[in-house]
Amino acid sequence: VGPPALLPLYFQWYIFYFVVQRKKWVLQATCNVHQSAFNDWFSGHLNFQIEHHLFPTMPRHNYHKVAPLVQSLCAKYGIKYKSKPLLSAFADIV
Repeated sequence: VGPPALLPLYFQWYIFYFVVQRKKWVLQATCNVHQSAFNDWFSGHLNFQIEHHLFPTMPRHNYHKVAPLVQSLCAKYGIKYKSKPLLSAFADIV
């Protein structure tokens, strides 16, 4: 029971080690998928991942309303706001 239980701990440690070693810890964790009627329906409005992580209790159908506010806040502080086409986002996952 012990060694298999340690496997998730190893993976978490390795991810942390990789991030620190490559210095890839700055705001590269998430991105949005471009808004369209299909993408909204297909993802259940979770194509707004940035807004979802900032406001996890907000109803999903309101994410498109706060997206411009989040974009302006990111621009104000020099944070890159990423939005990609659906197939590019799938390619990143694979």
